[in-house]
Amino acid sequence: MKMLPLFVYVLSATLLLLRESQCTVSEEPDLQVVVSHGTLQGHRLISRNGREFNSFQRIPFAKPPVGDLRFKSAQPPENWSGVRDATKEAPICPQRNIYMGGKDVEGQEDCLYLNVYTPQLPGDGSSSSRNLPVLFWIHGGGWLSGGGTLGLYSPAFLMDKDIVLVSINYRLGPLGNL
Repeated sequence: MKMLPLFVYVLSATLLLLRESQCTVSEEPDLQVVVSHGTLQGHRLISRNGREFNSFQRIPFAKPPVGDLRFKSAQPPENWSGVRDATKEAPICPQRNIYMGGKDVEGQEDCLYLNVYTPQLPGDGSSSSRNLPVLFWIHGGGWLSGGGTLGLYSPAFLMDKDIVLVSINYRLGPLGNL
């Protein structure tokens, strides 16, 4: 019974931190950039301290590893025509939910995507347009669980700094390490 107040405090603090770490969407119009495989449409988000930054999510870095590609090395993605929506999170790779007892498998095999968050775009004409350090973040989880797009790993804190943040999803468990 003595542990209940401590549990309630820890739970409340955790929920507050999770709520505070979420990004909010700016009212700016959508952004488009051309990359080697086609055009991406992103959007602007607002960091924890109110700084706007560009967000491009669900960018494929390999062909979906399904069917004949399931247990093969990753293959380069194909080009796409038109504008690819890069405003939504990618699905996580198949994994057991370790927080719910590990019984149910969640995620999709078509999960090899990366996310790019940056305070500036190349050639945007601003005087602040310069090369920035890149933080390439690979989520933890012991090769069994996790994802680069989970709300827990929001870019809200890091994008208060002058960096380019790149996060990825990668194959896990029996489908991983390829």
